[in-house]
Amino acid sequence: MNTQRAPWAKVFLLAGLCVGLAIVAVGCRPSAPSAAQALSERDLISGPSVTAVAPDGADIHWIAPAGMRGSCRLLEDAAGVVVTVSTSAITGREDVRYTATLSGLSPGRRYWYEVVSGRERAEGTFRTPPAAERGVNP
Repeated sequence: MNTQRAPWAKVFLLAGLCVGLAIVAVGCRPSAPSAAQALSERDLISGPSVTAVAPDGADIHWIAPAGMRGSCRLLEDAAGVVVTVSTSAITGREDVRYTATLSGLSPGRRYWYEVVSGRERAEGTFRTPPAAERGVNP
């Protein structure tokens, strides 16, 4: 009795095995996080942005999850500059708005800053306007 199989039977057997392994591999792969999950896992949700720039001061804002440690610092020698960080709640959200108020800046100078929120860092730059000339009416 001849027990030799036809060559095409081996091809079908291998093809079926490959398809089965592919199905198992896809089923075991972790799903990609949704956009909402990815956003909720971030330590720095929005910002930083610079506002209220004056010859001697500026405000830097960013949004982070509640309970996150946040800080802001200038990246160059800035003797005499005071950085005060405060937080405020955002109505209808669990996130918190951070504001770093910088005072003691020099007029007409470029400043580089760094915001740290949890594990994330962001850097930026801004320039203070020149000091207003005294005795000149606009």
